[in-house]
Parts: sequence; C-alpha cells; structure tokens
Amino acid sequence: MSPPPADLWPERRGNPADLTVLDLNRPHRIDSGAFRSLGRATSFDGWLVSAAVAATVCDGELIYTDFQREDV
Repeated sequence: MSPPPADLWPERRGNPADLTVLDLNRPHRIDSGAFRSLGRATSFDGWLVSAAVAATVCDGELIYTDFQREDV
C-alpha cells in the first residue's frame, strides 16, 4: 500500500490534478503519426499494447476523452 500523493508532496496539497485514465480492456496499437504532440519520436511506434488512453486531466481540467473509440 502506498501513501496518498498529498503526503508525498505536501506543498501540492489542494492543487488541481494531472492524471491519465487508461482503459485496461482496450488493446491499442501505438501510431506516432496520430500523436497530438509535435514530438512524434518513439521507439514504440507500431507496438500493440494492452491498454489505451481513455481520458487526460491537466491542471484539473478534462482535456482529452476517447471513451468510444475502437482500436486494433
């Protein structure tokens, strides 16, 4: 069991969260050409992985969702 994040970084207590939600039941093929970032360099391009990103929260705001998409 790990301690709560606020105990590890007390100076961040009360600040908005940054987190990524994974769909563990959705295999996904990494496609660097589909990255939203300009940084597309990855050695994992083309790899089949066991989970896909379903949502991203940055600074407490939902900035990306992909709950419906079917992969592979």
